[in-house]
Amino acid sequence: FSSGKQLWEMAELEFYVPQDLSIGASPNVDPLIQSLHKYTKYLVVLVDRKKARMFTVEQGEIVDHSEFIGGYVPQKVKSTGRDISGGDGDINFRHNEELLQRHIDLAAKAVTKFTKAGDIHFVIIGGHAEMFKKVAKSLPSSLQTKVAGSFVTEVNIPLNEILLESKKIAATIS
Repeated sequence: FSSGKQLWEMAELEFYVPQDLSIGASPNVDPLIQSLHKYTKYLVVLVDRKKARMFTVEQGEIVDHSEFIGGYVPQKVKSTGRDISGGDGDINFRHNEELLQRHIDLAAKAVTKFTKAGDIHFVIIGGHAEMFKKVAKSLPSSLQTKVAGSFVTEVNIPLNEILLESKKIAATIS
């Protein structure tokens, strides 16, 4: 921007703004506003069988994060095909699935508390692929419709990797 005695002022931003040269009586801030809309606040939720991590990303940076640690849910156990209780499958398999759903529901409640401000524009889910639909379905209804993408990852990856993966998805959202 240029103004008065200081002809040029460089503004350092954490996100890309297209180069533009405009001459006029007032500054042309349209490219800046368009870039700000592109880098709106979004939520990243990572869930596995032990815990959930939540991050809000705004203008290309993680601005807030939280962690929920639930009880351990055993790995998926294949049904043996035995019909112990008159149902379709094995008791252990059903029990593990119930434990997993309870863990995901508790993680979704933690997400609700974490996002109480309600200014999330979209949601990205990370973790194991088989959990994406379960996590999305358990989110509050206000966030379910905002799920924009997902990526396969371990929950304990470093913050910079989470940011890089989420930025790849965010860049595809207009």
